[in-house]
Amino acid sequence: MTISSGEADADASQFRVRIALLKSQLAKDPEDEGARRELVASYRAARHLDQAGRFGIAIDGLATRTELRAYGAMLRGLGADDNRMRSLSRLPLGTEISTDAREALDAKSDSEGLLSSALPVLWVIVFVAIVVALLATFVTALVGFAATQGVAVVFSIIVIASGVISSVCTGIWAAMQKSWRAAAIWGLIAAALLIVGSLLVPR
Repeated sequence: MTISSGEADADASQFRVRIALLKSQLAKDPEDEGARRELVASYRAARHLDQAGRFGIAIDGLATRTELRAYGAMLRGLGADDNRMRSLSRLPLGTEISTDAREALDAKSDSEGLLSSALPVLWVIVFVAIVVALLATFVTALVGFAATQGVAVVFSIIVIASGVISSVCTGIWAAMQKSWRAAAIWGLIAAALLIVGSLLVPR
């Protein structure tokens, strides 16, 4: 069975309306468990895992660990504290978050944890490459080495390459945190470095 674009648009429109109504109801009455469960089910069916975790955290066991981890990544991207989390989730006053839910919120994916550990090392490499490039260029110029310009170009390409790798990895990490603006900025930095590097490559 083929679904026409008109039917798909109608379904998307109905989804947005249903979501808006349910969120409005929770804003008025955060203790409306029926509306909350329906909202979580709607987001889950649409594969919006972070939103399912966002509203499901109010009821112990309603949101899956995967959904809570996705919500945790969203919160880290927003730089949200506990008060902001409670506001975003429309939590009723006095709601206690279970230890398991807290752990899921704070948990990072394996790739996210790997990147978090690797980023400081990558940027240290960039810094070291810059220092080595400056020293190598200075020494070769000081001793009157004929190929000083070539040495400078080679080391500049190394610095730019390490900068591109570090920028791309930082952008990916930002995207994992759902910090889309930061991810876009790092992507632009990587692109700019690539352009500069391409201009330095001998032809």
